[in-house]
Amino acid sequence: MTTIETNNFKRTIAEAMARGEVATAERIEMERKIVSAIVIHAIANRMTISVYDGEKWTLARSRSCGDIFASLFTADEDRLLLRNADGDKVGWFCLAYGKDDYGVVSDYTASHACEAIWHDVVRPLADNLEMGA
Repeated sequence: MTTIETNNFKRTIAEAMARGEVATAERIEMERKIVSAIVIHAIANRMTISVYDGEKWTLARSRSCGDIFASLFTADEDRLLLRNADGDKVGWFCLAYGKDDYGVVSDYTASHACEAIWHDVVRPLADNLEMGA
């Protein structure tokens, strides 16, 4: 079973390092940290996550970090659809991989839930990662 520790991000980072592509590995690690923060925050707030890879829904209404991460980073973009504990849609995040270290979130719904994740989780983490770079 895929976990948050062994997933498509981690595998691709290891492959990039094996090829000597340190900058690529570092970028993917930054993306992994930001995506992890979104997923962990959503699950901690009793949300479910569905994953759309640009062609099909690869996961529906999950609260399992392992299952979510197994569905992520298999294409150039993913969309995370968030639902609250009642099953109501609260918004989405569009993830575009490979842009730059902190630009993995290319768009998101201007809903209360997504704005909170952006302002309380993603932006401070990205700022912190950027300062540490």
